[in-house]
Amino acid sequence: VVASPATTAPFNEGDRVEAKWGGHLYPGTVAAVHLPQSKLRMPTYDVDFDDGDQKSKLSHDDVKTLEKEDSDSEDSSLDAPLSSRRAEAAVAAPKRAKKSNSDS
Repeated sequence: VVASPATTAPFNEGDRVEAKWGGHLYPGTVAAVHLPQSKLRMPTYDVDFDDGDQKSKLSHDDVKTLEKEDSDSEDSSLDAPLSSRRAEAAVAAPKRAKKSNSDS
């Protein structure tokens, strides 16, 4: 049985995910799921990022299952705090500056 997007969501509150911020994926937790009224639309999600930031009503395409973090990762940029990486992304792409929740 296939459930319609209007009745279920691929992610639930409390699920660990990666979500887009400034064009990059960062780890966080689903804080809320907003189910659409139309069966043709996918749900949106509120995400609490691990560094304390929050983003509301992210599209389904902007939220991914959190991949297991590998401690042997060769990407040394991941050693920097998330807020530092977001700041670097904002400097690199000033047009994608952080929006307040009221802008959503």
